Amino acid sequence: MPIAEAIYDDMETTTIKEFIETTIPHHKRKLIVTDLLDDYNSLMDNLGFEHQYCSFHLTKNINKQINKHLNKTKVKIEKKIKKTYLELNKTQIKEKVEKKLKIIKEEINLFKGISLDLFKQKSYEDALKYVERIKYILDEFPEFLAKYLKKEFFPKYKKFLTFLKKPHIGKIDSTNNKTENYIGNIMPKADKNKYRTKIGFINQIYHRTRNWIKNTKYQLTN
Repeated sequence: MPIAEAIYDDMETTTIKEFIETTIPHHKRKLIVTDLLDDYNSLMDNLGFEHQYCSFHLTKNINKQINKHLNKTKVKIEKKIKKTYLELNKTQIKEKVEKKLKIIKEEINLFKGISLDLFKQKSYEDALKYVERIKYILDEFPEFLAKYLKKEFFPKYKKFLTFLKKPHIGKIDSTNNKTENYIGNIMPKADKNKYRTKIGFINQIYHRTRNWIKNTKYQLTN
């Protein structure tokens, strides 16, 4: 269930700090899960939270890197096949491209799975050891994925594992999916575009919020 919510004109760290200081007393600040914005790290430390980066956002970012790589690779493969097999028609070229891409996708998904199995570890200590194993075999990873992990994951990997520490294990998720689900249910992106005035937006989100809370309470008590 939501603790508090508010509508602001920006997402600056000063705005986030003001919202938290207004709504969550210091003695109740334990752990917070956020997306991967770097500014959240020092902000949450200053506010007295243990900080957990959302593993689902990491997965989304990895998927974006994979799709970007596959799109570039597909173009390169198609150009090479067209140049090598002049007699092939469009359907035959497409079949050859897809066949080669399938092999590449399988290899990428293997290493993606190895990376994300980190979040299936049973303890913080096991997770730390697993990270070291990933580092040990990183040279075997597809180059683009290894580069992404080196830049965006390894420098702050412990912030993805806070949920496995003893005070929180079994109590906190590695993601903020529940919050994302709540926001998505009360105001999907498509609807936001329909209510561009502040009054219309506030009225819409208010009614959807009340309905969501009412339905959730009914499900929990029946």
